[in-house]
Amino acid sequence: RAFVEATKGLAEKNRDSKLRSILEITPKVIFELAQDGDLFCKTRIDDMIFYLGAGLSSIVHALSPEVVVIGGGISNAGDEFVSRIAVETKSRIMNPIRKHVKIIRAQLGNDAGIVGAAMSAMLQIKNERD
Repeated sequence: RAFVEATKGLAEKNRDSKLRSILEITPKVIFELAQDGDLFCKTRIDDMIFYLGAGLSSIVHALSPEVVVIGGGISNAGDEFVSRIAVETKSRIMNPIRKHVKIIRAQLGNDAGIVGAAMSAMLQIKNERD
């Protein structure tokens, strides 16, 4: 959501982007325009990948997870996008850790949070009954 809001604000100042003429801006719209050659949208996606890579690498250094799962709306952008996030993130991770961490796309995509919340509720109810 923050990505879309920031992109909306910047798009108003960018005369060359087709994004200025679109009323409802979504991540999907931004990615489609980038694929169609909109330089502004491409740059916004590159910026997001840069910052996601920086943030995820910090989390990996702090927590040393075996797997980082990319879910939510951005996972709908596809495997190429998630691959670019993985490359950016791994370029910032120290070598001993880099070898052991996998960065993958959530199989449930944008529904991952909802399914996780439902599973958590079900487990809590089960534990209360036991």
